[in-house]
Amino acid sequence: MDESSIFTINKNCGFWQEWRFGEDGLIGKGLTAIYAHDNVQAVSVDEMANMSQSFIEIGNLIHIYGKAEGEKVVPISHKGFDVGIGIERLVMVLQNKTLYELTPFCDLAEVVTKYLNVLGCKDADSGTLRVVTDLLRSINALIQEGLRPGNKQQMFVLRKLIRLLLETTWLSIDRIVSLAEIIHAFAELDMPNNVSLIMMVVCEEERMFRRTLERGKKILAKNPLLCPEILKGTYGIRQSLLPLLKKE
Repeated sequence: MDESSIFTINKNCGFWQEWRFGEDGLIGKGLTAIYAHDNVQAVSVDEMANMSQSFIEIGNLIHIYGKAEGEKVVPISHKGFDVGIGIERLVMVLQNKTLYELTPFCDLAEVVTKYLNVLGCKDADSGTLRVVTDLLRSINALIQEGLRPGNKQQMFVLRKLIRLLLETTWLSIDRIVSLAEIIHAFAELDMPNNVSLIMMVVCEEERMFRRTLERGKKILAKNPLLCPEILKGTYGIRQSLLPLLKKE
């Protein structure tokens, strides 16, 4: 690599970033390695963020020196270094492609595109396609690890991811429908050994959420001027879904 390709972001002064691993976990300071296409240089992190297609974060080197205990940082007996390098990001550099142009991401995104079209979305933008693809990948991975939707801790994270998937897809096709086909097709390609399990978990959560939406619809019918914040706070129904409820 030519030395002209290596440069430091001086404008951001404190180049060593603080890293915290969990609320009461390990603490360190680290460097981030970023690859720049075509020898592009930037003077600040903000400038790099505005040219995200030109810069790829490929790794981190973190010096772990302490542990958080409330507001205090307690020294640890065995300090060390944590090195993280993203395999997909290295492939992006080597092949000069974006993440969603790589296999298997490209194949997964094609499944999403196909089934969104089947559901009636003819002009989904790339942002929506990527969001739906990422949500499906995350949901499948969490289910495979044994997590199930619930109202506490990590279980609530999975519940929120599934409901965000439903909301994003429904809003893109402008109606509320079952996502069983897209979930099944995606799981067959992403995690073929766990298709039945993924279908069971996600479809059950979809049924529960649709029952919640039905209750919200009945409440709106009785009180059309009900404050949207009440529906969101009590039932988890966001304002963006209200136009779809009125169509049902």
